[in-house]
Amino acid sequence: MLTELHGAIAHLIAWLGAGGPWMFFGAMALLPCIGVPMTTFSLTAGTIFRDQLGIGGVVAAAVAATMANIALTYWLARGALRPVLRNLVEKRGHRLPEVESGDAKDLIVLVRVSPAPFFIKNYLLGLADVPLAPYFVISFVVEGFYTAGFTVFGDALLHGEGGKIVIGATVLVVAIAGTHFVRRHYGKKRKPARVHR
Repeated sequence: MLTELHGAIAHLIAWLGAGGPWMFFGAMALLPCIGVPMTTFSLTAGTIFRDQLGIGGVVAAAVAATMANIALTYWLARGALRPVLRNLVEKRGHRLPEVESGDAKDLIVLVRVSPAPFFIKNYLLGLADVPLAPYFVISFVVEGFYTAGFTVFGDALLHGEGGKIVIGATVLVVAIAGTHFVRRHYGKKRKPARVHR
């Protein structure tokens, strides 16, 4: 089953890549809303489009698509999908999270550096009604860094370019180390965000 799913995703990525940058990066902005892993796109984008866009253009397009998805899922969680998501949460015996304004930034950071799937983090923060400006800025810093690292690393790995592999891997190691540091910092130095359930 898992092998078949991987094969289907590989075929989908190949088909989207054949449709050109607008189709590929448009899908990158949309499909993670339904759970398609963002790394599926970022790891393959450079290989497909670097001759056409250059690696800098690919990274910019990948980060833009990631941020478009982050904005879209926030809007869906705050509006169009809120009743559906509320029902899903409440059927499992939980209430929608309510965050006090002073704790919003802490919650955004903690959720962004958590190991949860990308789309779940987006919907959770939207359901928590965190303010848009810090949501977008913090998300850009954390997820943009990861997207850039995975895009450069994936491209370099598939082309066997040692220097770029090192650069991409370094960006990812720094991101992972930073994530670990932030988790420890918030775990030791900060009080937990007051989230009412």
